[in-house]
Amino acid sequence: MDMPNSRNDRMLLAFTILVAAALRMGWPGVTEFKADEARLYSLALDMAEGLYLPMHGISSSLGFPNFPISAWIYAIPTFLWKHPYSATLCTGLLGTLSVLGCWCLVQRYWGTQAARAATLIYALSPWAVIYSRKIWAQNLLPLFVLAWATSGILTFVEGRRRAVMIHVVCLAIVLQIHLSAVVLVPLTALGLILYRTRVDWRWLTSGVILSMIIGAPLAIHLFGEGSDAFVDISTKLASHPTFSFDALLFTWMLSSGQAIHSLAGASTFRDYLATVPDFSWVQGLWGALIASGCWYLAAGNQENIPAGDPRRHSRAAGIMIIIWLLTPGLFHLWPRTPIFPHYLIITFPAQYIAAGVGAAMLIDRASHGVLKIAGWGLVMVGCGLQVWALAVLLNFVSHHDTPGGFGEPLSLKLAAVDKASAMVESGLAKEVLLVGSGEDPAVHEFPAVYGSLLRSVPHRFVNGSTSALWPLTPTAVLLQPGQLTARHTYSIWATNSEKLRLRRGSGELTLLYLPERTEDLSPREPFIPPRQLANGVTLLGYTPLLGESVGWELYWQTGKHTTDNYHFFNHLLDNHTRRIGQADTSSFAASQWRQGDQLINFFYTDIVPSTQPTTLRVGMYTYPEIDNVPVVDSFNNPISDWVTVKWYTAEALSSKSDW
Repeated sequence: MDMPNSRNDRMLLAFTILVAAALRMGWPGVTEFKADEARLYSLALDMAEGLYLPMHGISSSLGFPNFPISAWIYAIPTFLWKHPYSATLCTGLLGTLSVLGCWCLVQRYWGTQAARAATLIYALSPWAVIYSRKIWAQNLLPLFVLAWATSGILTFVEGRRRAVMIHVVCLAIVLQIHLSAVVLVPLTALGLILYRTRVDWRWLTSGVILSMIIGAPLAIHLFGEGSDAFVDISTKLASHPTFSFDALLFTWMLSSGQAIHSLAGASTFRDYLATVPDFSWVQGLWGALIASGCWYLAAGNQENIPAGDPRRHSRAAGIMIIIWLLTPGLFHLWPRTPIFPHYLIITFPAQYIAAGVGAAMLIDRASHGVLKIAGWGLVMVGCGLQVWALAVLLNFVSHHDTPGGFGEPLSLKLAAVDKASAMVESGLAKEVLLVGSGEDPAVHEFPAVYGSLLRSVPHRFVNGSTSALWPLTPTAVLLQPGQLTARHTYSIWATNSEKLRLRRGSGELTLLYLPERTEDLSPREPFIPPRQLANGVTLLGYTPLLGESVGWELYWQTGKHTTDNYHFFNHLLDNHTRRIGQADTSSFAASQWRQGDQLINFFYTDIVPSTQPTTLRVGMYTYPEIDNVPVVDSFNNPISDWVTVKWYTAEALSSKSDW
């Protein structure tokens, strides 16, 4: 194999790395930042700010907590710059380093020309780029998987005895980054058995001890949780496996760049495809290069290679690359859980190594110089089309709603957060209320995302489907797009409103300003006197709502700040005190209660046909204990388990006085 001029070689490598870095780290605002990304970023911030060392990561799809190593990795850049772009760029940097590592591995065993092709194809591969552009645990895999593979080849093929420690530690790291890497464990175990004479067991023991130290925090956490921590994963893994080619199809998809248009959304991908040339032939070309590369890797060609040259080990190294590429797809032929494309990130960059070797060998065998130039030209054109498609895609998802595809770009969310933060920093507002379709960052996406982005700004979460909160102090309110019951209430309370643009078709965030509340909220039917509960909550009254279904607003004031979880119960009774309708819902979280907070909770229910309610019975209970919170008198003595008041329809109240 011809060795080109080293200066030209370095220049081409530098150019490739720069392009890889630009695609992976450029335009960091054009990245997804959904619930998983936000929770992982928050964990990293906790560690970066010295609050605590995370003992576990975010929850996995198996119901099993992930290892904390991803949070530890992301804590490094967030320590230097407490901004989501720092962690986003860290992902891109590690992805770029994996491109450089790919060049080093391929050049060592298959020469510079193969390294050129493999690195170029890997650097510009659409899915490899996409999976290097956001905060996501599995996006950290390629560099560490490549280190696992390289150290494995050095250990089992070349007999480098110290490399086994790196190999075992890298295996522990990739396994802890994402559990999809469990498929690599048998490969390491097989290597240790077949090549045991080449393994220095002292270095192996050191690697095992280091791996155990890295994994100890999660083990300690699970031990503290007890056997319940294993119930969900045991149930899912006990399910009956079904045969599926999905994993192999996903391997092909990620390798060839197929279906990259799916990120443009199920209903809009055709609009995206109309803006780019047909590049489907590139996918076929990449497939042919990978197939030919695998054939050459398995066959090998070690003739005329001097002793001591690493290329003498190219066949054994090539077989390990093929096994690395194919094992994940074959392992999941009978999956017990659903398979997703990102489970196959652990194959990166094995397929591009094969493609690079295949391209170099085919071009090398060309009989004429013109054919060699044409071969390289074809590879370059294919790479160019892939980059074109990727660049247009990133622009498309930045401006168009992509349902089922790419999430709302981080830059648009940050723009809204900056406006809300400015209201607090200027002194105009004391805090930001994040009003969405849920109030628990551990469960709901809106509070998880915007809570992490507003970390340094005082903020609270309100479930706008069930509640509307008006604090005593001036407040900024950020409303999630979509149908929220509280939207109309906040529009009445607010003295200023601004629509914040999202992507075309995605709706708008709404930023509101609530002035200082100078008087109590006024229900249409006040409780006289207001009724106090043992937890300090004061029930102020209710307002019936117009509409086809029976609905009402319950007005109340918060009590003592606590970690208890409270729910409201509402019973509609007929004139025989029989229950004919009921509506329960969680209250505004007691952990967020502050002095003077007043709220409206919204309730709707169907009533027994041909009946009319005459009485409303209201109370609170703890959840999940279902213990009633008693109504108390002025001396804090319990007097009842609920408040009972006369029920009026909206029409009846309107006839009593002007609405």
